[in-house]
Amino acid sequence: MNREQFENLVEKIPEAGCWIWKKGITGSGYGALWYREETVSAHRFSYIMYKGPIPRGLHVLHRCDVKLCVNPDHLYTGTEGDNMRDASNRGRLEGNGRIRQTHCKRGHEYTEQTSYLSNGKHCCKICIKLCKEIRKKT
Repeated sequence: MNREQFENLVEKIPEAGCWIWKKGITGSGYGALWYREETVSAHRFSYIMYKGPIPRGLHVLHRCDVKLCVNPDHLYTGTEGDNMRDASNRGRLEGNGRIRQTHCKRGHEYTEQTSYLSNGKHCCKICIKLCKEIRKKT
């Protein structure tokens, strides 16, 4: 896959600078693609394609906090500790040390206007509306 093919699989959001992955999504909300007979994280693939190899033992982290973002300018490498410190500094850690979700799996930010809580979990109003529209068309 070349850069042009890769960029055809994203939606570029000018206001935020994010490149939102439009294809496969993992259960944890990260982009995924099938490459060379294995599933690869889209943000890791982007990092390698645009910046080079990921140093051994490091993770690819997001400056923008959007799991589906694959913009290489928003990606950097760091340790698991760096990731946890970043989550804590940005207020994404819950009391039990788990990372608090700030965006839905399609990249919409959770705000009072765009989401609600149901059984302790965020529900994205934007995604719900999109799903209803798709169902009407079928």
